[in-house]
Amino acid sequence: MRSTVIRQVHLYRVPLPPVRSYAMSSARVETPVSTIVELQTADGLAGFGEACMGSAVAQGQTNNGIFATAELLAQALIGVDAARLTDIH
Repeated sequence: MRSTVIRQVHLYRVPLPPVRSYAMSSARVETPVSTIVELQTADGLAGFGEACMGSAVAQGQTNNGIFATAELLAQALIGVDAARLTDIH
């Protein structure tokens, strides 16, 4: 039986240069930065998630805030069974 217990969480910052500039919520979007979250289980399975703020004007948050929050939450996921989504939510 495979183990779906989360053993590692990796966070990455990935710039997403747009093909052309655009505006969102009256703010010009230059190069938003996406936060990629990679979860790895004890058996080497991997899962990925992503969050990105195109513009801080809409929600008043930043990509740095998303990354900092993910860093805080990452440690709480170590040892959790990824197959038990209700434990994670």
